[in-house]
Amino acid sequence: PNPIAYPLVSALPFAVVGLAYLTCYVLLCWLSFVGPETRLGISPWNLSAGLGFVLVPLTGRRAIPLLFLGPLLAAFLQVQPSLPFAAVVLSAVLSGGCYSAALLVLLRPALRFDPSLPSIRDLMLLGFAAALGAAAVAVTVVAVMLAAGLMPPAEFGAAAIRYWVGEMIGVMVIAPFGLIALTNRRALRLSLEGLLQIAAIIAALALVFGYAEEREFQLFYVLFLPIIWMAVRTGSEGATIGILVTQVGLILGIVAFRDEGHDV
Repeated sequence: PNPIAYPLVSALPFAVVGLAYLTCYVLLCWLSFVGPETRLGISPWNLSAGLGFVLVPLTGRRAIPLLFLGPLLAAFLQVQPSLPFAAVVLSAVLSGGCYSAALLVLLRPALRFDPSLPSIRDLMLLGFAAALGAAAVAVTVVAVMLAAGLMPPAEFGAAAIRYWVGEMIGVMVIAPFGLIALTNRRALRLSLEGLLQIAAIIAALALVFGYAEEREFQLFYVLFLPIIWMAVRTGSEGATIGILVTQVGLILGIVAFRDEGHDV
């Protein structure tokens, strides 16, 4: 990466960047496991997975060891206390290795990946690398759970798919927002329209959770409307903010309304 192109990151000592990454990793890992359906450490969303796809493209290959250290730190802090410690540590190592491989492929000069995501091509490259990395993580980590006797073989496929979905949500919510926020010199200004857009997201979330008990009313599509508004008016910058706010709102809503959390 060109240090001139990313002054928000390059201006800081790498030790500070690394410490910020590890702190955010543990916090997002904790946030990812406060909701329902986290049996065997499989969360509906793993927000911490997206941080590596921000850190490595902006700081280079020297950040690869942090992809192993973050999950290991979360393991030592027992963010997932229901799992055997050995299984958590091995899963952390496998996760770091799979995502490191995916990012090393993404950063190959031949692909000409631009971390500022100026085009659909760059966004698709990010998504493709995330999909491959998340698939490798899902298969290997669930295989560890199976080998440890934590699940019957018949559940392997369903567990791997659920794990993959959770990892992909984490990467595609966090990574585009982080990359654009740290590489875009034109920061979005707080405006009346921006406040109205955030209010629309909150209203959409209230509508979704308000009808969560009604099986015949599945109003999740209304969550797209504020994001479309933000995308049309402010481009990818606004869209990534809208997606992040919506995801955080979903997490908080599920924590507050645990009875409806499974359906959501």
